[in-house]
Amino acid sequence: MIRLLILWLALWPAAVGAQTVTMRLSQNFVPIDASFAGGEILAFGALIPGAGQTARDLADIDIVVTVAGPPRTVTVRHKTRALGIWVNTGSTTIAQVPSFYATAETAPLRRILNWTDGHLLSVNDRLRASLGPGATREDVSYFAALLRIGREKGFYVDSATPVDVQDDTLFRTRFTLPGDLPPGGYVVTAYLLRGGTVIASQSQLINVDQIGLSLVLRRMAMANGWFYGGMTLILALGAGWAAAAITARGR
Repeated sequence: MIRLLILWLALWPAAVGAQTVTMRLSQNFVPIDASFAGGEILAFGALIPGAGQTARDLADIDIVVTVAGPPRTVTVRHKTRALGIWVNTGSTTIAQVPSFYATAETAPLRRILNWTDGHLLSVNDRLRASLGPGATREDVSYFAALLRIGREKGFYVDSATPVDVQDDTLFRTRFTLPGDLPPGGYVVTAYLLRGGTVIASQSQLINVDQIGLSLVLRRMAMANGWFYGGMTLILALGAGWAAAAITARGR
């Protein structure tokens, strides 16, 4: 009897006609080397009708696909110009901020998502959640600066590309990755929405990591920060001395 109950619970969504989504990615690993200048991820999938349904029953469903980078702690500083130079006059630290976040939709989020649904899908809402409920007016101003700079650098992208839907069942979209993409795990999630509410979702993981010399240097910097910094300074001084010597000989 217990086994039959477990089986019924597993099949319950299909039994009541619930729709599901399946999604795949063009790649699950993004290698970063010295020549990495950015990349592109293709997300594609299908809407699966529930029991007794056809593709026509999916015509009123919207799709949102998001890419969320690994969370990080960010310090945002406010600079003021004084006596001809810029000086730090304030700062705040924001924890659990996505290092990258982008969305793609079949229609603008403000039209297809009910804001009481509870899902934080837009760039602004996803990042603002990092502030917490006790955020001050000053915290909000720092957050606005973080959001502006992130958008300028391509780390935070609203409506990256439209989600292309064919025959009410197949969908695809693309995301562009910036050249200075932070390493870590990136979660790609496809959401199905009906009537402004999320009814199904599925996620896939992309690993972004450095390879070759870039990986060696990063590990060296993490394990021996002072040694790495000293070697970098010595190499910079040596390069400057060599350039000066070559210029002097040319004269």
